[in-house]
Amino acid sequence: MLEKKENIPTNDDIKVLIVDDVNINLILGKRLLSKLGVKVDTADSGVQCLEKMRQDDYHLILLDIQMEPMTGPETMAEIRKNTHWDQVSIVAVSSSLTEEIINQCRAFSVTHFLKRPFLKSDLNTILTSLVSS
Repeated sequence: MLEKKENIPTNDDIKVLIVDDVNINLILGKRLLSKLGVKVDTADSGVQCLEKMRQDDYHLILLDIQMEPMTGPETMAEIRKNTHWDQVSIVAVSSSLTEEIINQCRAFSVTHFLKRPFLKSDLNTILTSLVSS
């Protein structure tokens, strides 16, 4: 899915959409990801996430679980209904990752979880796993 330069994918091949209903989380997430060299876009709701996904292709979605009115899991369900988005990786983001939330997200093929506050190194680990897969 990622474009390869001399068969080695790099962060600048990756386009990320950060979805969060708290503006400061969007700003900080965008700043951290930009420092890692990825292209970053933001959405402040599940509805806006879906709209942006219809307009552009993303490799990775950092999705806040506890948004309102459309929650993270509800947004994930809508994403997974569209076969065009099957290859999009979703990272569940929350300040409270309980076993119940993790299991609920795994039902939507979520394999990565970030607990706030997260570090640049946490994002880099996820990006590394994405480009190496």
